[in-house]
Amino acid sequence: MLAGIKLLDSTYYKHFKKFLGNQPVIQPLKLEKKLELFNIKNLHSGESYDNILKIFFILQNYPDVSLFIPDQPRFLLPIAYN
Repeated sequence: MLAGIKLLDSTYYKHFKKFLGNQPVIQPLKLEKKLELFNIKNLHSGESYDNILKIFFILQNYPDVSLFIPDQPRFLLPIAYN
């Protein structure tokens, strides 16, 4: 499935390359080093950890970004099923 997604991504990226420029290269080790600034260890996991890495990636490749607006609810309530 991942190979299919990459194929579709490269197919559609060609149309927008003149506007977006070359596709940025992801350097996970470089991004994880920035976590030390916030005392976050690479042993952490989950959605928050992933989101922090995504923010670092965006800021590294698109330095003009100055505002992030979360599009997910702040507090998710667990649902109990009987």
